[in-house]
Amino acid sequence: MRHRTKNTHGTRDARRGFTLVEVMVAMIVFAIALMGLVALQKVSITAAGSGRDHTVAANLARYAITWLQNEAAHYAKTEGDINFNDVDYPLLYGGLDANVGSYVLLDANTPTFRFDEYLGHSALEMYEDVDSAMYCVHYKLEQFQSYQVDTETATPYVPDLYKISVRVTWPKPKSYLTEGLDWTDCSQRTAEPNLSDFNALELSGVITREFASKVH
Repeated sequence: MRHRTKNTHGTRDARRGFTLVEVMVAMIVFAIALMGLVALQKVSITAAGSGRDHTVAANLARYAITWLQNEAAHYAKTEGDINFNDVDYPLLYGGLDANVGSYVLLDANTPTFRFDEYLGHSALEMYEDVDSAMYCVHYKLEQFQSYQVDTETATPYVPDLYKISVRVTWPKPKSYLTEGLDWTDCSQRTAEPNLSDFNALELSGVITREFASKVH
């Protein structure tokens, strides 16, 4: 009678478990994967914060452009209005005449126009006599000109059109470490900002509707 013998070699190998080398290799692989996940999470958090900053800056720029357009539309529709003042038209008043073509800071002293009043108290808040904010907003009005000539005055014809440019700047991470840089002082960013220390976003729009002829 033939006897069958049971092969227990495979069973003993299965019960033996992992060797120390195998465990160490697995731990190294897991550690590498974990470091990758941590680095990816840091990048994701940084990207989310940067996206939020750009969204806030874009909303601020759109808000300022809309305000300027509303001021121009209101002034153009007010028949016989010659009281061009800094209370009823604060942004247009500050951006015209000697300031045409140059960036003007939206500061805390601009009458009837305060970001902290319209957008809530936050990092955007500006304090009296101190233009300090994470986001600094500058705007510029530029008059469009054509090649047409007024035959009576022999001067370039200036059509009824102004370009509005609104620039929003905010500090980059660790920019406060730059020696001599006061990133809370918005007036330092009226000229071209140093893009190594600041982020910048600029939006443009137009003003029309007989505004130019009424102002001048």
